[in-house]
Amino acid sequence: MNWNLNGTMASISASGWSMTIDLSHPQLGITVERENSSVFPKTESNRGTLRVFRTSWPGAELSPGFTDGYSRQHDLVASYAPNSLRDFQVQLDFKLLEANDSMIRTESWISTQTFLLECHPKVALEFQFPFSPMARWFHSEGQELKEAGCQVDAHRNSYAAGLFTSPHVAASVLILIYPADLGEMRWLAGNKRLASIQQEWFGATMEKGVIRRGRLRAVIFNRDITPETVAEEYALFQDSPLPLTT
Repeated sequence: MNWNLNGTMASISASGWSMTIDLSHPQLGITVERENSSVFPKTESNRGTLRVFRTSWPGAELSPGFTDGYSRQHDLVASYAPNSLRDFQVQLDFKLLEANDSMIRTESWISTQTFLLECHPKVALEFQFPFSPMARWFHSEGQELKEAGCQVDAHRNSYAAGLFTSPHVAASVLILIYPADLGEMRWLAGNKRLASIQQEWFGATMEKGVIRRGRLRAVIFNRDITPETVAEEYALFQDSPLPLTT
């Protein structure tokens, strides 16, 4: 279960699941597909493609600043240098943790380092669904919030997990935020045209030399899941060991 890196194109496959990404365009994210399956069936209104961890920052569409990428077993690491469009460095670490017939569990680590006395290392993430998602929100303790739908209160940091489903698709997408990182990000309202949900990380002003890291996990199931499964997945995420380096 190792990443294959050819230039800037990277891919990994396990148990019938596949993930691909072009590291020179992190704003396009990772494409997740299920081989020989109708988990994400294509219709007139359904592209059949799930994109996770679409990561961007000021000027990323014009010049992401990709400098280096390497793979290490189930880790894929990419670095992006500061330039005239931004004054901070970005490092992304994508991990494939587990895959079986019913699910795939993957993570993204985001690291930023500032280079000016007053710096705004804001990073945006987006998850683009192959269906129009309905959202259910959860606390870090696994308790479900009463709010529903993709419209969220951007001033709250209590959305530790979002579960995205559709009555027309036999699949579930679960997005989890590591407890220590809840104060570093906020959920933004979904984009109905793109059928997506967005996040904003590290929006505060920081001094020179500050390093910020964020960690989030996406678990894709080829079935509907219950709130109990959400709680189990979050407990597993919360108890997972931290790597020695990123």
